[in-house]
Formats: sequence, C-alpha cells, structure tokens
Amino acid sequence: MQIHSRSASSDGKTLKYRQMTEDGFLVETTYVDHGNKHIICFSSQVGCPVGCHFCASGQRKDEKRFRQSLSAAELILQCENVVADRGIDDDERPILFSCMGEGEPLLNISAVISALAHFGSRYPLARGALSTSGIFPARIRELADRRIPIPMKLQISLHAPTDELRKLLIPRTASLDAIIAAASYYATKTGNPVEWNYVLLRGVNDDRSHALALIALLPHGTHIKLNRFNADPRLPFSPASDETQRSFVRVLEDGGLIAESYRTNGSDIGAGCGQLTYAVSAVVLLSPAR
Repeated sequence: MQIHSRSASSDGKTLKYRQMTEDGFLVETTYVDHGNKHIICFSSQVGCPVGCHFCASGQRKDEKRFRQSLSAAELILQCENVVADRGIDDDERPILFSCMGEGEPLLNISAVISALAHFGSRYPLARGALSTSGIFPARIRELADRRIPIPMKLQISLHAPTDELRKLLIPRTASLDAIIAAASYYATKTGNPVEWNYVLLRGVNDDRSHALALIALLPHGTHIKLNRFNADPRLPFSPASDETQRSFVRVLEDGGLIAESYRTNGSDIGAGCGQLTYAVSAVVLLSPAR
C-alpha cells in the first residue's frame, strides 16, 4: 500500500488520499485536521457489497461493486501512510482512526479489529470509531465480545424509521428491532457510546412523520446524528433543506432524543460521507493479486 495521489479541500483542513494496493486497486482515505484532534477515515474494503442506494460505491454494477476485503496489514499501512505524510506521529493531539470509509467493516471484522488494536497499542492517544450498516446484528455483538483495546465509538447507519423504507435505501439489511437490540448489547457490554447516523433525503425520509416514528423507535436519550446528504449527479436524491433539517432536529429533541446536525468535511473533493470509492490503477504493481 502506497500513496498514489492526494487532493485538498477548499475548507483548508481536509485531504483525500488515493492509495494503491499491491494488486493495483486505488482505495480512498480522508484526513481531517479537526483542531483538537486528527481524524483519519479509512476504507475497510475495495468496494462494498451492501449497495446502499444513496452511496457512491453502491452505484457500481453488481460484479464491480465489491472486489475484496483489505488485510489488517493494508488497513494499518493505509492509516500510517497518512500519519507519516502529515507528520503527526509525535503530535500531542489525539488521533481518531475512523473506519467509516468505503466498505462494510463488520464483513471484514477480524482485520478491522486487528488494525484498531494495533493503533491502540501504537499511539497512546488513539481513539477508534466504526460505522456499520447493521447488515449483520450478530457481528455487532461479536464486536462487543472481542473487547478491542482502544476507546471506541460505534456508529450505526439508520436512515429510516421503518423496515419498509429502510429496505428501499439499504437493500441488504436486518430488521430494525434486531439492530437496536444488538446496539443495546454493545453499549451495555462495552460501556462505549452508540450513535445513530441518519442522512436526510429530501422527500424520502425527512418529514415530521419520520421524526415522530424515530422517537417511537429509539430509546429516550439516544444520540442521533443528522447528516447532510452529499449530492452526486449519479444518485436520484437531494439533501433536505436547511429549514427542514432544523425542524427535524427540533422535533427529535422535543421527543427526548439527542439530535445533532452534521456536515462532513471535504465534500467538494469527494472525501465526505458516502463519497469514497475505489478505482483500478492504470499501473498495476508486480506483486501477485490475492
């Protein structure tokens, strides 16, 4: 794994890296200088088999949507290349190693856990984060049972308050009841927080009835992050208006949830949530493909 190229966002604090695997795939990694911490958002797979309809990697044809999982060594090197490039190894600020790039981390659970454990032992101020589509609730429970030696935050992609709507957005998914039960198990077993991520899509999941359904679905005091959708001309969705987002937050907060509006960094360079994807390099290294 080596850095192939990097691009800088107009926000002045975000970089998108393309890194080449030995078998010629270019995977993407985002770095954000967040002021009080460094964030490295890394990809766990080349492509993603889940196929969320609002995600860039989900737009590929079936045979190209998912190519392979990355090894633990590749995950480690993907992040440590960024650490070295930014010169942050000896920085006193924490590093958040965020497994929220392309891929479903829990379909590559052993490699992801190995990499996060390495970061926890290698960097004294390291923290970990992982986002899952919730495709396999049993893997959420397994993640809790494995007890990774690094402070961890689990984020679960929700995006809909009903199973019917969720299946239209995430074609491969478990039931919401099973996912919520697994999240509760994770929080109880680990003592680590669980956040729910909800991308507001105009006219799809953003009206008052959806907010009220979320209040009925989630336990009181649940933290839900309302993420602004990063528009893509290939996708048949657009972001909810700012006023709709503010109204949605108010309804959730009045109903006892902790709601946070969020915009990802680097959307202008394709480095934001739902934008990372892979490419095939024109120059393939000589090492044999797996």
